[in-house]
Amino acid sequence: MGNMINLKWSVLGAYLFAAILTGCVSESGGGPYIFSNDWLNDVTVFVYGKPPLSYLLDVRAEVITWSVYHGGFNTEELAYVEQLHRHGIKVASNFPTMQASASVVGSETNLEDFACRDIHGNPVRALWIQPDPPYLPCHNNPHWQEFMKERIKEHIDGGVDAVHFDEIEGIGGHLYVAGFCEYCMQAFRNYLAERFSPDELLEKFGITDISTFDYRKYLIQHGASTPAGDPNVALRREFVYFQLKSRKEQIRELITFAREYAGRDIAFAANTFFYTPNKQHFIEDMDFTVSENFVEYPPYARYVGTYLLARAISPGKPVVMFPTIIDLLALSISGRQWQAIAFRLAEAAASGASFLIPYHAYVFGGGTSTVSGAATLPADTAAMVTEFIREHSDIVRETEPIGDVAVFYDYSCALEEYTIQGFATPWMPSGSVHTGYLGMTTLLEKAHIPFVALYEGDGDLVSTNTASATLPDVKLIIVPYEPCNSHDPAGLLNKARSAGIDVLYLPQASTYWSTGSSQIAQRLISTVQERLGGKTSIFTDASDTLGIIPVKGDGHVILHFLNYNYSVIDRDFVYTSPFTLTYCGNNLSSIHEVIFYTMEKTQKIQARAGDNGCIKMEIPPFNMWGFVEL
Repeated sequence: MGNMINLKWSVLGAYLFAAILTGCVSESGGGPYIFSNDWLNDVTVFVYGKPPLSYLLDVRAEVITWSVYHGGFNTEELAYVEQLHRHGIKVASNFPTMQASASVVGSETNLEDFACRDIHGNPVRALWIQPDPPYLPCHNNPHWQEFMKERIKEHIDGGVDAVHFDEIEGIGGHLYVAGFCEYCMQAFRNYLAERFSPDELLEKFGITDISTFDYRKYLIQHGASTPAGDPNVALRREFVYFQLKSRKEQIRELITFAREYAGRDIAFAANTFFYTPNKQHFIEDMDFTVSENFVEYPPYARYVGTYLLARAISPGKPVVMFPTIIDLLALSISGRQWQAIAFRLAEAAASGASFLIPYHAYVFGGGTSTVSGAATLPADTAAMVTEFIREHSDIVRETEPIGDVAVFYDYSCALEEYTIQGFATPWMPSGSVHTGYLGMTTLLEKAHIPFVALYEGDGDLVSTNTASATLPDVKLIIVPYEPCNSHDPAGLLNKARSAGIDVLYLPQASTYWSTGSSQIAQRLISTVQERLGGKTSIFTDASDTLGIIPVKGDGHVILHFLNYNYSVIDRDFVYTSPFTLTYCGNNLSSIHEVIFYTMEKTQKIQARAGDNGCIKMEIPPFNMWGFVEL
């Protein structure tokens, strides 16, 4: 393997060096392209794939990601990168890290050698890639690690501004089927030997000789097919932790290697699918995240809570959402409901984030990424929203959410659930912490109770432990799940209580997320409202199909209004009915007239000042997204 790579680079290296020196001129043509990560501070419009320049200009694109060099460096895509750079568009490459196929690796090696193994020793495949699933490589395999380093050189030499890691979770996200190759077994032995003495290994796990211990054989002896069947919960936890930590170490080594090799500014992103617990620990090492997410038609799903969670996990970094390959298939065969996807651009912008515009995006079951087997958001549909975003870029950049309550996400508890289960399901998030958070934020938004996310890391996998962080200015903290054994009693919640902030446990929020029960919803929101005692910042007669997102900028407050009332039959949004809104905040009593901005028109609306810094407004009908600035 090493000889093959060395030969490849001896032939390619000289050309690449010359190509980079002569390519990548500035937009003005006045010199070489200057690499800088400053663009991370203000980007809003991201596009997937490799669209032609005309499409990118039409949608006002600033960055493309999940794009070039999927199968390594090539001169055609190098010319494409240089073309985009001349027009000021940044390029993040497509770096698949769990796909051993001929199209990714090449056909000159035995692809099965990279594959991880199941409990029976059989090679496993990445089944989410159809119709010909590639082998699922093992991140503990030194040959695959070597290949990743050599491949990342190609991306850098290809002049990219950022590298986008796909399948960031590694084998630690696929323990329902993989994780039992010899490289995994040897690395797990090393992990246990470093952490525990021989006496501890015997006492805790019954391991008499770590040098011969084989976790795969151990599970088979106990009739288990996955770590979930391990009768020793402590040993199961160590195996899951080992797979998560070893992957994190590999990604960190890749990033360090890449930065040293590049000798210039370069950013890194990751597909943090649904922000599940087995992916959150990678976010702190990334410069931005592009999370593949289940994106349903409105009004069935709201993602403000997801965006705020991502922002809380790693503040200050761009957050981007993208539809899953399953949802993209549904969109491509169900009457082209593109208006519903365009709305997600607005929802993301109102949440201080971005939504990745699909262009010839691969769909599950759709074959290769072609026009007939892929999903593309029409440029004019996307531009309807992106032009509005660009026109008002100051209201979607550098703003912070405002909330009456905070929804608490304890990573230690989420990780405890993950390790007890022993694996992640292929698609859906596991555990009441994650689903409880999602359910609670959805309910709060429907009830027009402004919220923020409060996140506490475990201080280990997520090195940032927020027990010393500044608490949000809220009246109530909601914990939407039961307390767990791993929770730190001296952590953030204890600090909140000491500061006089009320803490409320509502574990049924997870049940609401999975069932959508209206009875549970009414009970949970009634409890929250009782605990708030009427001390809220928003009072409105708007229906629950309207979303209201308050954010603060530099000395001002912005109220975003999102219309979730979408008609699949008409493929458009039903105009809202007029509604009354009272917002209570600081320094608002002098305002008597505000501007209501929508994509259809801009109009003045009357605002009546009230007591205690409150202001009352009548919001006229609109189609998709509007906002006022106070």
